[in-house]
Amino acid sequence: MSLPINAFDRILALGNSKTDGTTTTSPPTTFKWCTRLFERIRAEKFTDGDGFDIGAPSLIQSGVASDTVTAVNAAIATRVTPWSPDAIIVELGTNDVTSGIVLATFQTQVNNLLTTLQNPLTYQNGRAPRWILWVGPNMIGEKFPDGANPFDTSPPAVDVNHTINDKTPILAARCAAFSVPFWNPRATVVAWETTYNLGNSGSGLLTTSADGGTGKHEVALGAEAMAGWMLDSSFQGIPASGLPASPLFSFFRADGSQIP
Repeated sequence: MSLPINAFDRILALGNSKTDGTTTTSPPTTFKWCTRLFERIRAEKFTDGDGFDIGAPSLIQSGVASDTVTAVNAAIATRVTPWSPDAIIVELGTNDVTSGIVLATFQTQVNNLLTTLQNPLTYQNGRAPRWILWVGPNMIGEKFPDGANPFDTSPPAVDVNHTINDKTPILAARCAAFSVPFWNPRATVVAWETTYNLGNSGSGLLTTSADGGTGKHEVALGAEAMAGWMLDSSFQGIPASGLPASPLFSFFRADGSQIP
């Protein structure tokens, strides 16, 4: 079943610099996929033929640069409680990978966050959100076309706690335990890069190298790709693998009728 988005919904994007609604340089070289996702939702689903808003949902961007799951747990009172959202999109895990958060600590903190987000007492209105979606780490350190990524595997010089392959299964398992939909975009990103990035062996085409070389922030094309995979289930012919539902979202007018 797809995740419903209703007219006038308040959707909270909870995460790190990838969801904070800002750019990191001027002119901007990084773009936020959640910003682009909601630009498309408003324009394509909640605008009439004359361009007038017909009850579009609002996006609340509660992202802080460099945040980990632990940091968000410590800031629930300011980052989540006041907003009383109808739904939450969590985008966390990237900085837990790059900073090498210990796996046992990571699992405990994910459990704590999901417990808190599902508790009605967390919110000022005393009502838990209708749904929570967790989007896993999507683009970190791409060095295509060979697909090599320093955060995908654990060579002897790299602590196991730094790898996407160790932390993503923890996210998937904990989300399943809490009945929270989880999408791991990694396979989809790799499929796109290995298809289109044939002439660039130094970096990914979806990410910027202007963030210390980690490649964990999307350029405009990366933001467009994430929005396309989440709204259309594909982007430039590359299907979104592993989405928890297809289509991922369904949309409803204020009178309850579904928007095609």
